[in-house]
Amino acid sequence: MAMSASKKRPRMRRSIRISTLLVVVMVLTGALINFIPVTTFYFGSYITEPYQNTFSDGSSLTYYGTCGLFINSTGQPYSYGFKATITDKGRGQYSMETIVYKLVGTSIGFNINNLPSLPFSASQILEVYNHTDVVNQDSNPFLSLLLPNGTGVKTPLFSASISSNNISHLVVRPFLGYPAYHNLRLPAFDVVQYVHIGTQYALANMKYSQNFSSIFHYIYPGVTGNDFSRGASIIIGSGNSAPQQDWVGWIYYGFEASLPLNLVLLGAGLIISIIAFRQMR
Repeated sequence: MAMSASKKRPRMRRSIRISTLLVVVMVLTGALINFIPVTTFYFGSYITEPYQNTFSDGSSLTYYGTCGLFINSTGQPYSYGFKATITDKGRGQYSMETIVYKLVGTSIGFNINNLPSLPFSASQILEVYNHTDVVNQDSNPFLSLLLPNGTGVKTPLFSASISSNNISHLVVRPFLGYPAYHNLRLPAFDVVQYVHIGTQYALANMKYSQNFSSIFHYIYPGVTGNDFSRGASIIIGSGNSAPQQDWVGWIYYGFEASLPLNLVLLGAGLIISIIAFRQMR
C-alpha cells in the first residue's frame, strides 16, 4: 500500500531539519577552523606577555646565534654559539646578559625550534663566557644592531635604513607569531630582518655571510681567532614584548593551514543545502 502524503510530510520535515542542522554545523566549523591558529596564539601567547606591542622599561628579548668557523690544534672544527638577553633599564640603558658556548665537532648545528632546550648541537658544547653588563647603543655596536635607534642601523658591519615598504612574511613562530618583517637592502646572500615592537625596531633574523669579527668581539671579548669568513646567524628566540601582529595575515594563514579540511566542510555544507532545497520543492 502506498504511503499517504500526510505521512510523508513529517518525515520530510524531519529530514529537512536534520539537513539544515548539518549545513549549519559544517559551514560554521569550516569557517571557524580558519581562526584556530590566531585564537591559539592570541590567548596562549600574545595576551600573556607583559608588554604587548610595546617596548619600554622592563622589556626583554633573548637572542641566539652562531658565528665563525675555526680549526683547533688537533684539527677539529669549532664554532661559537651565544645567548644574549637584552633588558631595557630606561633612559637609554640596557642590561645585556651574554653566554657564549664553544661548539666543537663536525656536526655543528643551530635550530631555534629546539627551544626551550639549547638550540645548538655539536660533539661538545662548552660554556666559555658568562657576563652581564649595562650598555647603550653608543658603547656597544652589538646592541645597536639588535635594537637600533630609530630606523637607522649603524654598525661596523654596515649602515642601512629600515624601510616600511620592503616587507615580507615568514611562517608562524611561537614567540613572534605572524608579524611583518622589515628587510634591509644588503648584498646578495645576506638577510637582515626587523620586527616592530611599539615604536622600537628589533632584529628578528640575520644571516650574514661576511666578516663578523668587528661585532663578535663585543659579544665575546675573549675570542682569539679572526677568521669569521663564514659569517653569523642570529635569531630572536623569546622575550616578554610581543611584536606588532599582522592580524589580517593571520586569517589568511589560518585559511591556508586548515586546507583542505575547511573547503571540504564548506563544500559538503553547500551540497547538503542544495539537496535539502530540492526536497522542499
